[in-house]
Amino acid sequence: MGGGARIKYPVHVWTPFGGWYNNRPPGWRLTSQVSVGVFVAFSAALLYYDLKHVRYARIPLRPTKYQAVSSHKNIDDYEYEERLEEWNKEKGSFWERITPQK
Repeated sequence: MGGGARIKYPVHVWTPFGGWYNNRPPGWRLTSQVSVGVFVAFSAALLYYDLKHVRYARIPLRPTKYQAVSSHKNIDDYEYEERLEEWNKEKGSFWERITPQK
């Protein structure tokens, strides 16, 4: 019974998380941690680069969190601080924003 014999597969294939018919090779935790660490480091570097170089062609209607950490915030939107204060005064509480208006 079953799906038949296992198919042939390459013997010398390495991946960070194992390969075909993986039976947890020795050191699988370490390779998994290294892979996750490389992914997190790459993602952080990409985010840092993006925050340093993002520019706005059109100013958003309301201030965004992404805009707040941008290094070009004051150049692209010189009224950002005033708009943020105005938005915080007008927006109301979270509960008021998510409940339907009567």
